[in-house]
Amino acid sequence: DILLVRSRNGVLRYWNRAAAAAYGWRLEEVAGANITELLDLAYSEPLSDVDATLQATGVWSGPLRLTTRHGR
Repeated sequence: DILLVRSRNGVLRYWNRAAAAAYGWRLEEVAGANITELLDLAYSEPLSDVDATLQATGVWSGPLRLTTRHGR
């Protein structure tokens, strides 16, 4: 499974090996980057709802549209 951790303002704090393999960057290359900008990320629901769920439960899970390092 792909796992990533971002701060409240979208700064990438951690992602696992599966994320590195899927997205094309090692954590060391992208730690501190804005995850939304890095991956041209679009959540399946409004970001305010994602943030509210994260604040209430500490976890959000759902589909994402994104672009990898290689443009896929």
